Amino acid sequence: MEPNRCSVRTLAALALVISATWLVVGADATSEATSDTTERLMAALDQAARRPPRAYTAKRSLKAGLTNKGEYGWMDVLTEFTPERGLTYTVVAEGGSARVRSRALRNVLDREVEASRNAEARAAAFSTENYRYQLGGVLPNAVQIGLMPRREDPRLINGLATMDQRSAELSYVEGDLAKSPSFWVRDVRIARRYSKVGSISLPVDIRSTARVRMFGPAEMHMTISYLSIDGVPVGPDAQATNAASAESQPPPAAPASVPPALPLAPQNR
Repeated sequence: MEPNRCSVRTLAALALVISATWLVVGADATSEATSDTTERLMAALDQAARRPPRAYTAKRSLKAGLTNKGEYGWMDVLTEFTPERGLTYTVVAEGGSARVRSRALRNVLDREVEASRNAEARAAAFSTENYRYQLGGVLPNAVQIGLMPRREDPRLINGLATMDQRSAELSYVEGDLAKSPSFWVRDVRIARRYSKVGSISLPVDIRSTARVRMFGPAEMHMTISYLSIDGVPVGPDAQATNAASAESQPPPAAPASVPPALPLAPQNR
């Protein structure tokens, strides 16, 4: 196989990962989180994963590339999701490598469009249908729930979900894929940060890294800014909060391990 062609195909495989959902849990739980608190947060995570998605419009910025080759592409898109029609997108600006844009970034968007119109979202959700839960660790005002996939599936991850103890909202997930999406791609790790938009927590920043056979490390980054939820415009303050959260680099302190959902749709609270 032609090397350049192979490299872009493997990058496309990495792109598919970020459109789906997202280590072995190594944290020792402490007594700071009571059994009742842990059970409440686990129930909240499961319930949120099972609720039907809500309509939204959002701006997304995507960038992907092969680190050692220095070949990157970027794309800004407007997206719209409704439960009836699924996801649609419009490219408003793009640049960098044409191959990365066409075979990786458009690939990830097209796959998400397809997934939004079938039952794939349910198969990627953080529900107990797809995961076993366990207490993974305790942080200041937060609890980490260990996510253990019930099957080997590239839409699932082995990692941690960080839940706020007071609000019972999901704030951060990170981990390794339960199964590699391709022979050419391994060591895939995904991190997803959530932020409160109105009354619901939504993903605002998604990062993915992997090692590509023969080509070394690859990476992808997506930021999301919501414009409306259920037809109601998101105010400027909320958009600014989304941007600030997405730009905030340090994740919650976590043992080396964590997941998202397909499609990127808000969940009812």
